[in-house]
Amino acid sequence: MRETDVQEPPSWDGFIMEISYLHQQFRTKPNLKHTSASLRFEKAAVVFNVGAASSRIAAAVDRAAEGGVKEACGEFQRAAGAFRAVGQMMEGGEGTVDMSPEAAAMLERLMLAQAQECCFERALAAGTSPAACSKVARQEPDPYQGVVSGCRGGRRDGVEEGVVAGMWGEGEVGNLLANWLLQTEFKTPTESESLPYAIKAALYYEEAYAALVIPPLQNHFERSWLSHVQLKAAQFNAEACYRYAIELHDKMEIGEEIARLQFGINAVVDAKRTARGAPASLYDSVSRLEQDMNQNLEKAVNENNRIYLMRIPAAKLLSPLPSASLVRSASKSEVLDAKAETGL
Repeated sequence: MRETDVQEPPSWDGFIMEISYLHQQFRTKPNLKHTSASLRFEKAAVVFNVGAASSRIAAAVDRAAEGGVKEACGEFQRAAGAFRAVGQMMEGGEGTVDMSPEAAAMLERLMLAQAQECCFERALAAGTSPAACSKVARQEPDPYQGVVSGCRGGRRDGVEEGVVAGMWGEGEVGNLLANWLLQTEFKTPTESESLPYAIKAALYYEEAYAALVIPPLQNHFERSWLSHVQLKAAQFNAEACYRYAIELHDKMEIGEEIARLQFGINAVVDAKRTARGAPASLYDSVSRLEQDMNQNLEKAVNENNRIYLMRIPAAKLLSPLPSASLVRSASKSEVLDAKAETGL
């Protein structure tokens, strides 16, 4: 029997990036202008601003209000669909960096990351177990979203976009995800369902960050953007490890619990050392998570030394955490549907 209880997950402090109109975030010279006679470029610029407006609406939503998280999630998915459409419209065409397919793909991933973060926030509010929340925090990318060059790969489930029925299989987890996408009543998940949620958000943020630090986007965004995305990716990686480790502790799998906590703590420490310019509130949230993980690690190490004497696996031997996505990029028709607009 274990002698101590691990630190339970604290309430989530969500920090959504204030996007506003995105062209303001690019490091372009004030007198630098682009002239084009292309009707395709003009259409793409309109759709780009639809995405920017949707992201601004989502960031302004009061997620503490009833239905606020769901509304923000929907707007972020609409923004993701808009940027995906921009990338498709500008494929093979000439334009500015902010209108390039690479920028559009990066922005799509960033919007999906924030939509998934809303899912994570809602899952915690619904009392979802640590295991299922971990899956949402660090979900693997799916093959039907824009793939950013140089991004880290992963397992592909071959899920066709837009297919809801049967998308995630049978059982309570599948019903939970289908209900979210169909915007029906949200059912409180069971104890085995909360691990997947932090995982998807982490990989979306990782993909966005990978695109920001390589050409053609390198040096075109403010440093604060890079730091914010980098710290977010580390935060959700750590959240996934933290919540999964709690499940391991309950199963008395102390060796893997220690390895997972060490991995998550290292991710946070490395990101905090290099990320500069992110909001102080985000730094505080990440630091609190690091503190809680260190407390659980100390308890687990003490128990293992005195009771279990289990071997601690190397980080490279740990299997990938299970994952689940609750979001998708809206279709072009959904993006341009005036009935769906909520206003600025």
